[in-house]
Amino acid sequence: PVSQDSTITDSNNTTTEIEDTTTTEVIMPEQGVQDNTDMSSSVDVVSDNLDDAKCNGTDIMIVIDKSLSYKDKFELAKESVKKFINSSMGSQGTRTRVGVVEFGRQATKKMGLSEDLSQVYSAVENVKPQEGVDGSNMHDGVCKALDEFKSSSAASKVLIIVSDGRPNRIVSDIENHNRDRGRAVVASELNNAKGMMNNLSVMTIGYSRDDDPESKEFLK
Repeated sequence: PVSQDSTITDSNNTTTEIEDTTTTEVIMPEQGVQDNTDMSSSVDVVSDNLDDAKCNGTDIMIVIDKSLSYKDKFELAKESVKKFINSSMGSQGTRTRVGVVEFGRQATKKMGLSEDLSQVYSAVENVKPQEGVDGSNMHDGVCKALDEFKSSSAASKVLIIVSDGRPNRIVSDIENHNRDRGRAVVASELNNAKGMMNNLSVMTIGYSRDDDPESKEFLK
């Protein structure tokens, strides 16, 4: 079988790579050190980057890939998301809201921004893998998440994309498969959004294949 790994990347292009094993090796390039940890620690890499912003309020939209290419990593990804949500919303004295969007051939907003931990958990749990139809429309997922930020007055806005980095549809064309176009349109959408919202950060929790370096690079 093809081995796979996961990465967590923030908007400063700091990447953590995680091998698909029970005990994983986490590599933190900015520190140049390696350590053995479990998946719960790997999720902390993202949440730690939010600590300074939390005191002023943080809104987080999580965009979850449910396409066919992601099916074998889907449940592991959901567990990572739930651990992250718990670490982000479980702190006392902070105001953190989280919303959830799913995407396959098209995207659906499962839940708008909320401070209710149980409802957010339920929204994530209700994301199910796409069945029988091809298509990975990350563009639609990103657009729906960005729309949710338009009414937000939070000091910090964070968009987290959970995916294998293989988008192949866009909002204006859900029928035709084109991965290069899918990646280019997502990148353009995010760059435009960051230009309009100076308090927007984009991060990824990615599970990529060793034989697909383009997807790994795109997630970074």
